[in-house]
Amino acid sequence: MGHPQASAGDYWQTMLTDAALTAYRLLARAIPAVEEPVFGQRFGLMWELVIHSLADRERYLETRRDDGRDHADLFVENLIDLVAGGLAAPVSARTARALARRPAD
Repeated sequence: MGHPQASAGDYWQTMLTDAALTAYRLLARAIPAVEEPVFGQRFGLMWELVIHSLADRERYLETRRDDGRDHADLFVENLIDLVAGGLAAPVSARTARALARRPAD
């Protein structure tokens, strides 16, 4: 997924522009139930998902036969639903156990 040297786990710490860092901070504040490092990983995964999904959609639109039905609104709104749900999903018991086993930084 994405650039081979980029890690979804620490993406927010190493590769964000000021605008993306602002988005990260606002989202982290809006979803306090998901703490670090889980939220940081989710943000990195979300970033990759959105960029690649929009790029794939654009490539599709460039190559498809024009039938007059774009459905862009549905695609974008559904992508927003998916991302919002993924960022705010409760941390599962398995993830909590994995987090507890993680060595302290």
